[in-house]
Amino acid sequence: MPAPLQFAIVVAIWGSTFLAITTQLEPGAAIWSICYRFLIAGLLLSVLTRLRKETPPQGLRVHVSLALFGLFLFSINYIGTYTAEQTVPSGVVAVAFTLMAVLNPLLARLVLGQPFTRGLMIGGALAVAGVTLLFWREVGAFSLADGGLRGALFALLAVLFAAVGNLFPAMPRLRTLPPFALNATAMLYGSAMTGVIAFVLEGPPPLAHSMSYLLGLGYLAVFGSVIAFSLYAQLLRSMGSAARPM
Repeated sequence: MPAPLQFAIVVAIWGSTFLAITTQLEPGAAIWSICYRFLIAGLLLSVLTRLRKETPPQGLRVHVSLALFGLFLFSINYIGTYTAEQTVPSGVVAVAFTLMAVLNPLLARLVLGQPFTRGLMIGGALAVAGVTLLFWREVGAFSLADGGLRGALFALLAVLFAAVGNLFPAMPRLRTLPPFALNATAMLYGSAMTGVIAFVLEGPPPLAHSMSYLLGLGYLAVFGSVIAFSLYAQLLRSMGSAARPM
């Protein structure tokens, strides 16, 4: 599949996930939803790993790195995102995540020594401006009152953890791992750690859910996680971590 088409599919799917997340915010279920999402996605990717006969990750140091990758990108990042969307419109959260178009090149330069070009910064600035215009009505109506400030802070926290998490696959210890095995293992680690956090903050998982919740969970797990992250992993192999939007 051509890279531009892969990129377009990833952007379209992840753009829609900010709306789908609003179906996951039932009382006492938001953080558990993240746990379920990446448990389902991680298991599906594990099956694909077996079918593709990819070598599973091996070695303590590799698994420690994968656990940190999962904690940053598939756990805390999404806890911040789901928490933000409880008090902030999804469009505002989407705008906050466009900051990664600027933050990623900066971190890639500082941590990995990757080139920091004017083109990346111009592209990042255009991304921020474009998404802001797309959601201008929600951005214009946004207020820091009534939980808005709390939500904005959680959104920025999510952006920071996602940007740091995006550095892990480019590190020498992980960049040679097959993409399906990489994401499957990191998602399962992220799901497990999110489950612990959910139990502490929300208590036992609720058993009753609406149909919109279940459909949203399925969409986020299959399209927003398995398909999008699989295409994304292929893009990263050719584009580098500086190009990572999420």
